[in-house]
Amino acid sequence: MVKLFRSHKEQQKCVLMSLLIFMTVVGYNVMRGMKETVLRKLSVTSAAAYIPFVKIFLVMPLSIALGFLYLYLRHSTGISRSYYVTSSVFLAYFAIFTFHIIPNIEYYTADPAWVLSMQSQYPFYKYVIGLLGNLPSALYYVFAELWGTFTLVIMFWSMANDIFSTDEASRVYPILSLFSSVSIIASSYILKSLSTCDSPLEQSTFVILALGISMILIVYRLNPCEEAEALSSDNTKVAASSKKKKKKKLPLGQSLKTALATPHILYMAVCVVSFSILINIVETSLKEKLYFYYDTDQAYLDYYSFFTYSKGTLSLLANFCNVYLLRRYGWFPIAMITPLFCIFTANCFLTHNAGFVPDFIIQVFQSSDTNFTMMWVAVYGMIATYAAKYAFFDTTQQMAYIPLPEDIRANGKAAADGIGGRLGKSGSGFILSGLLAFTATESTTEGILHIAPYLLVITTCLSVLWIWAMLKLSVSYSQELKRSQQTQPVVDIDDDALETTEDEKISTSPAGA
Repeated sequence: MVKLFRSHKEQQKCVLMSLLIFMTVVGYNVMRGMKETVLRKLSVTSAAAYIPFVKIFLVMPLSIALGFLYLYLRHSTGISRSYYVTSSVFLAYFAIFTFHIIPNIEYYTADPAWVLSMQSQYPFYKYVIGLLGNLPSALYYVFAELWGTFTLVIMFWSMANDIFSTDEASRVYPILSLFSSVSIIASSYILKSLSTCDSPLEQSTFVILALGISMILIVYRLNPCEEAEALSSDNTKVAASSKKKKKKKLPLGQSLKTALATPHILYMAVCVVSFSILINIVETSLKEKLYFYYDTDQAYLDYYSFFTYSKGTLSLLANFCNVYLLRRYGWFPIAMITPLFCIFTANCFLTHNAGFVPDFIIQVFQSSDTNFTMMWVAVYGMIATYAAKYAFFDTTQQMAYIPLPEDIRANGKAAADGIGGRLGKSGSGFILSGLLAFTATESTTEGILHIAPYLLVITTCLSVLWIWAMLKLSVSYSQELKRSQQTQPVVDIDDDALETTEDEKISTSPAGA
């Protein structure tokens, strides 16, 4: 501890922030499981088909509105008070939904017979009608999803960047990342316990309320640390803040312009968008089958506990192996692990759903439930894809920025993140909702399975585009590495040190040769 931390205040902040990220990630994963179980109330046959409509018509506008509210509170009251208010709004809704809306759900939802009649009369709008007919469940999904976005992605890391200097962050952030990985596994045990209780929604609300209140108390305890640090080192904080670069967030139009002007950034943006759309398409399609086989809240939570535990454990193992594998095999083979897992999972699962599986493969599984078998192939593929994404995709993506010139690096990262964040998250929603709406008049089958042939065409094109972008990015990365090494001054080093130089190991990629 003495060597790791420079002062007692730094150690205190690290302990509190480690507890905060642990609780935040646990709450994030618990609500991810609960939002799926509550959304099932939208439809008896196909709740998964409503997910893209919920994300487009509710998640997107409400996230923008709450984002403006948070920014207003942040600038007017400060980071601590904005954290209190924003967290309290979410916790209040979860409590009201569980203890008031659900016991009186008939007063807040439309008559199911009327909803079905309107859906049959207007099939093009049947998913929107179903959404409005059971709005409380859809809103719970929205608040559960935004809870994770605001508490972890926005508020936690904003606070971390505010109270830690660059020097402190280099020592503390790896510890926070470790606690984040462990908390994924811990949340799986909470989900497992929820799957065995009679009222998982009520028990999960108690868990979230306890976590939320504890998180607010930790932020309150952190506030004196910030004030003491500011009073004791005003000059240091001013100097550090003047050197700290704020992350740029370019508009979508400017992001596209920057990417098109720089091929290296364009390839990275294509990779991010392809991953995001593919993983969302296969995940939403997979839930169609999961809801069928796990037809109760307890059964689905039990499955999601297994999924979360497997994802967290495999991510930890992959992170430990990442350093060795990267040095041993180079950038390109490691960067290709995530695309291969994701592409195989998406196209294999959708090929089966579309009915294009060859007869000889069907005969292999003729003594078992083929649908069930293929569902679990997709589940394990998703687990491997997420673990590879956390360990390999994120790491190699950040490494690809390093050899770029400083001016291109800053704007390029903002452009790739802007394109990936906007087009990637919304692209799959528009694809799924558009196909579901336009095919609703052609098919009376409610669900995503009847659009699998169309999705297979889209995922195949995205797969080819992703592999092409990875190959081009590998060549560009190798060239940028050579260019950056040539601009560095020559330093005499011995042969033993040369053998373990990281840049030499990373630059030896088959595609970049």
